[in-house]
Parts: sequence; structure tokens; C-alpha cells
Amino acid sequence: MIRVSSNSPATFCGGAASRRKVCSNLQRAVELDPRNFYTLQQIALSYQYLGRYAEAIAALDRALAIVPDNVETRASSWRILSLLESGHPAAPPDD
Repeated sequence: MIRVSSNSPATFCGGAASRRKVCSNLQRAVELDPRNFYTLQQIALSYQYLGRYAEAIAALDRALAIVPDNVETRASSWRILSLLESGHPAAPPDD
């Protein structure tokens, strides 16, 4: 059994189609408010969960442009970059 935080995008996701819908909704939220640091963090987490590491890093870079000294966001970016560079599988299997 996998436990996730109630703040995790995975909490709101059923199968892979639901996870993609969450990303779509978050993308729309970023379009409406492109400087929303919290939404950028959430979309990065969603992309990471889907194995879309390059997109996760891009979202975190945008978040860091808004709040450059956020240590947690910088650490997340480094962690995802290391997954990408190590050849970690691009995406988890669909549910």
C-alpha cells in the first residue's frame, strides 16, 4: 500500500487518465495566474508523479524565478534532475 500526503496531487488522482486531468486543470490555473508559486509547485509534483521530469523541472524553474530562495523547491528540482539524468523510467505504469 502506498500512502500519500493529503497535499499530494496523487490524492486527487485515480488512474492515469485522472492524473492527466489534474495536470490539465493545473495548467489552466497557471495560465490564469502565471506567478502563483503554489500552483507551479503543484503542477511540478503532478508532472513528477507522471514521470514527466523535464516538464516538472521547467515548472520548478518558473517557481524559483518567483521565490528564488525557496530551499524546498530548489531541492525538488535537484532531485528530479537527478532522476532524469540517471535514466529513471519516464513514467510509472498506468493504473
